[in-house]
Amino acid sequence: MGRIRTNRQYMPEVKIEAVRLFFEEKKTRAQIIEILDLPYTDLVKDWVHRYRTEENPFGTKPHGRKKKNLCEKETLEEEVKRLRMENDLLKNLRSDSLKIMLAKRDIGQSKDTKPNIK
Repeated sequence: MGRIRTNRQYMPEVKIEAVRLFFEEKKTRAQIIEILDLPYTDLVKDWVHRYRTEENPFGTKPHGRKKKNLCEKETLEEEVKRLRMENDLLKNLRSDSLKIMLAKRDIGQSKDTKPNIK
């Protein structure tokens, strides 16, 4: 029966210590896994590779949706102004389309204001 693998996460301090031992104290990966009580040497290999190639290898990663830049974010006043303008435009559009619809049906205000009396 194979061993059960778990997705264990290590603190950044452990990763940094492993990289420090590798570069500064010239320890081998086998020695580092014994010192830090790690399950296998590939962890150290991956951490060293990340340290060499990434800008912020063991820093915190952002979670969720990225936030807008402050220069792109509109203030509340600007948003309210934009939404009011949008509402006014929609109201005008609705009233104009209603007038057109009534004119097509010939419904609404009569053009003759005098009653037809004979």
